[in-house]
Amino acid sequence: MTRRMDTILSFLVVMTLTATGLSIAQPNMPHAEIPVDIPADVKLAIEGLYSAGGRNRESSVLQLAEMGARAAPAVPFLISLLREFAFYQGTSMAGSFCRPVPALSALAKIGEPAVEPLIAALEDDNGNVRCGAAWALTQIGDSRAADALRAALKDELRFVREWATRGLGVVNDARAVELLINALSDADSDIRAAAAEALGSIADSRAVDTLISTLKTDPSHSVRWHTANALATIGDPRAIEPLLEAALEHSDLRTLVSSLLGKMGDSYAVEQWLVAGSHDTDPQVRRIVAGALGEKKCGRAIQLLLTLLKDKDPEVRAAAARSVGMFGHPGTVDSLVGALNDEHWWVRHHAAEALGRIMDPRAVEPLIATLADEDGSVRGAARRGLAQIGEPAIKSLIAVLGHENPSVRSGVAGVLGSVGDRQAVGPLIQALDDEDYWVRVSAIGALVAIEDCRAWPLLRRMLGDRNPKVRKRAARALGRVKDSRAVGVLIRALRDDKEPDVRSSATGVIDVRGSAAWALGEIGDARAALPLAAALQDENDGVRLRAVVALAQLRDPVAVPALVGALGDYLSVRHAAGRALVEIGEPAVEALLTALTDDDPEVRTGAATALGEIKDARSVGPLIGALNDECGTVSGAAARALRTITGAGFGEDSAEWWQAWWEENREELLSEQ
Repeated sequence: MTRRMDTILSFLVVMTLTATGLSIAQPNMPHAEIPVDIPADVKLAIEGLYSAGGRNRESSVLQLAEMGARAAPAVPFLISLLREFAFYQGTSMAGSFCRPVPALSALAKIGEPAVEPLIAALEDDNGNVRCGAAWALTQIGDSRAADALRAALKDELRFVREWATRGLGVVNDARAVELLINALSDADSDIRAAAAEALGSIADSRAVDTLISTLKTDPSHSVRWHTANALATIGDPRAIEPLLEAALEHSDLRTLVSSLLGKMGDSYAVEQWLVAGSHDTDPQVRRIVAGALGEKKCGRAIQLLLTLLKDKDPEVRAAAARSVGMFGHPGTVDSLVGALNDEHWWVRHHAAEALGRIMDPRAVEPLIATLADEDGSVRGAARRGLAQIGEPAIKSLIAVLGHENPSVRSGVAGVLGSVGDRQAVGPLIQALDDEDYWVRVSAIGALVAIEDCRAWPLLRRMLGDRNPKVRKRAARALGRVKDSRAVGVLIRALRDDKEPDVRSSATGVIDVRGSAAWALGEIGDARAALPLAAALQDENDGVRLRAVVALAQLRDPVAVPALVGALGDYLSVRHAAGRALVEIGEPAVEALLTALTDDDPEVRTGAATALGEIKDARSVGPLIGALNDECGTVSGAAARALRTITGAGFGEDSAEWWQAWWEENREELLSEQ
């Protein structure tokens, strides 16, 4: 969970930096200290840290991060950047990231070569540097940092203490156990949670008594959660009763404890608690036990679960049905079939899924009957169960394709497609004429899944179906099977699907025309290029977006003018149009150069961005001119494009500077084109 949280926080670091416009300071080290005998790209990136422009400095940090261990010479310079920002503002972990710097991520990605300098940085007199060093060392997880991290537990700043605590768990430092036990009494809940997590990682039994006490008394949900996890990881049987008691007292721990009890190491002790708990008067205890029995699979588990499957509490029955399925035991089929008639939908759902896991043919008829269940989730579980049983269910499924209930017919068609047996093709083709449109939709999907070409002409016919959902499914099906003979009918659907009953539903219009555009892109036939380009004038956003994506797949230069125009559309279409122009490449350059002078700044921005990705040297001169654009977004895009095309990086993105460079390097760059 901590790693996932770190990922989220790292994302917020980047987003916050972008949103607030925070710039990266220059290194607090003399420029002359840049080593001479290092790789040229590393040296260039370090020099970029001294650029006058904040965007250039940020770009240099990101380049160093991408280099990983190769960027080791940059470590002192990156550490010096940490002096400018406070990481420890606020009283919570989220607050700790009020003022982030990308240098942290770069140091973490450089990894092992950064460890010794970061260890030294933990003693820096600047609190910002110590905070950053603690965070980065925790991400790297090198055992050489253990001594320094233990010492950092006494730091005056809570952020340093918190990440030093986490780091000791990451490096699995057994010598820190007593210190971490003491940290469970810290006034700060983030540090207590970090200590519990670290003790779980180290898994030393000396911590069990204190962790049990923390589980019982700590007011913080986060601390209790990490403490429960730590106790289960250590696996000491003394923790079983406290875990059960905590689950009863704190509802937010019940699901976690249910899983943990089933994974704990002392089989005999756990089994005794599970047996006792299955008879507890509290339904919450019985539900926890039912879940844990599926994880642990102790000797008496099936017997206990079949008893719990008849419990008076529906949540207990549902948990028991789920756990029974984990065993895959054929002796439980009759009991699970009975549970398919339970009054509670959640029980029926888990019973159907369990029968699918067991894959016993005796469950076929009951699961087919369940396809008529009033609850969609139960019907879905029955479909999945029948698909898992597979071939033994085929004949019974085909026999009920004519069932009076359309939900059953639709469900059966879907299952036949999942099983993929060709003997179902004929009956599924007949189902294309079913009076219920959902049955027709399911039949189309099933025929595509089976991949029998006998159905392709019929799918083309379904583009004329009276129901827009059927036409949508038919269009997407033709795209999936890449039926080139369908290009004509798909073009007509893209252009003409505007009947009154369709247009009354905006969703229907998007689905049919948009699906036709998607299918034409999948088929990849050049005949579709002009119709798709025309669709960029469609009134519907979704249709235009799908048309642009399809044109990117076709890569046909005939669509370039329409795609350039789409650079002024709404955000998703603009980005997709830019990608399509990049895919087309060199044939799009002239039109994009012209677009640099368009009246719409969005078009100019998109053109500059696309030219940068195409990397055609002919773009350099016009892009230098775009540096003087009155719109900052355009000039910024032009600057980034120039750096991408030329590989050069300067402290200032001024047109005069770039023009001088271009006059000196023009012939060489154009000759390499």
